[in-house]
Amino acid sequence: GARRGVGAPGTDGTDAQKPVEPEGGPEEDPLWIELVTFLENNTDVLGLNVGEGGELGEFGNKGEKGEFGVNGLGGMPGVPGGKGNPGFPGPLGNKGQSGSEGARGEQGDGGLSGNDAFDGDIGSKGDEGIAAVNGDQGEKGGQGYLGKTGGAGEGGGCNCLSLQDPSNCNCDTHVFAIHSQTDDLPVCPDNHKLLWTGYSLMSYVSGAVSAEQDLGLSGSCSEEFDVMQMMACQNGELCRHGVGSDRSYWLANGDLDQEEPKPMNNIDVIIPFISRCAVCIGTQIPIVKHSLTGDLPQCDDGYGPVYLGYSYLMGGTSRVGMGQKLNSLGSCLASMNIPTFIECNGRGTCSFYTNNVDYWLAQTQEIVPAMWGMGAVYDGEAEILTRGIARCVVCLKSAPANKMYQLGGGKKKK
Repeated sequence: GARRGVGAPGTDGTDAQKPVEPEGGPEEDPLWIELVTFLENNTDVLGLNVGEGGELGEFGNKGEKGEFGVNGLGGMPGVPGGKGNPGFPGPLGNKGQSGSEGARGEQGDGGLSGNDAFDGDIGSKGDEGIAAVNGDQGEKGGQGYLGKTGGAGEGGGCNCLSLQDPSNCNCDTHVFAIHSQTDDLPVCPDNHKLLWTGYSLMSYVSGAVSAEQDLGLSGSCSEEFDVMQMMACQNGELCRHGVGSDRSYWLANGDLDQEEPKPMNNIDVIIPFISRCAVCIGTQIPIVKHSLTGDLPQCDDGYGPVYLGYSYLMGGTSRVGMGQKLNSLGSCLASMNIPTFIECNGRGTCSFYTNNVDYWLAQTQEIVPAMWGMGAVYDGEAEILTRGIARCVVCLKSAPANKMYQLGGGKKKK
């Protein structure tokens, strides 16, 4: 017969299901009857004539799924479809999010000037407001901007810790003591400052030991007076104050009658007999000159006098002496008083004693050789002052016109 062509691979079959037997058995099934009839009529052609067939066997088990067939050839592209009709409008969408802020527009042209407004009536005074609560203290502000340079200031004293013009400053400091030999407080020289005032101390003595005070130095000006300010300590923690054999010596006030007949033990009575003193500080050091004659010595060029006086060497007692250096202000006393000092002891009394001696620098005198060793005698205060005791002067260097002084407070001259 005609040869059949090979068709395209079939699609995958579905899973086989178990046949459902007809309710009346296979003999009543039309398909079954037709099949049996066909086989019976074509037994010779089909080679089935082999005797009567046996009974129909039971249905076999479900077969395994077959493998996928070969992919078929691709079909030809279809003809493009025509343009469809417009669709119906869709529903209204939800509101979108706000867009970002747009760029600032250019400044518009100025508007026209408005008409002048009428002055309104003054309003009534408002009610008094409620007192505000103090706010918290604000944070510390940042450093301010650098200010403008100020104008030139007036000339002043020097700053010796940070000199800007050292050539015009004198930052030396010199401390010294001066004594009034009265109950009045002495005054410091010009361009000097007062540090403290006190009472004129000459020496402490205990037995054969003494602590002399230079009357030109600050240690000779005790801020407080006491009959006995010295204490002796010995053997660990044992100290004694006010021992009867201890002595203190003070420069005396020459304005009072010093012929007190009895020792004084009342401190209020004693104090007026003590000379007053002051401690001064300045940029100029004082110097002392002694004439060794009755003439007053003169300060050198560039120096000016502070005060004139009498050349004092030392005070002596039966135990010790209290000497003054001739280059110290303590060797030039403003007054010549006899006696010069008063003695106080550890028993709490003070007095002038006749066995105490003062020593002064003498004027140079012509003495007959045969008289050496016998001594010259000067009788009376007038002869002692004019012929006996040498004179002295305390000088300070004058400040140059172009100098400023740290302690003096002088101003630079232009």
